[in-house]
Amino acid sequence: MRYFYNCNDGLNTDKSTAHIEAMSYKKMLKILPSKYPEGTIVNVSYTNKKKKLIVRDVKVGSND
Repeated sequence: MRYFYNCNDGLNTDKSTAHIEAMSYKKMLKILPSKYPEGTIVNVSYTNKKKKLIVRDVKVGSND
């Protein structure tokens, strides 16, 4: 896979952190509902192709 995304929902448990491999940011967003319940705010960090660290907060929603 091209990118490795570190996702954390803010709780300090082993289940709160997920490491997702995906080819793009949009494809990672489609995987998030299977990892976290809907409505959860998740902190996502990854390194882009220019080697810059990107950190975003994402609200998990359904794919509909």
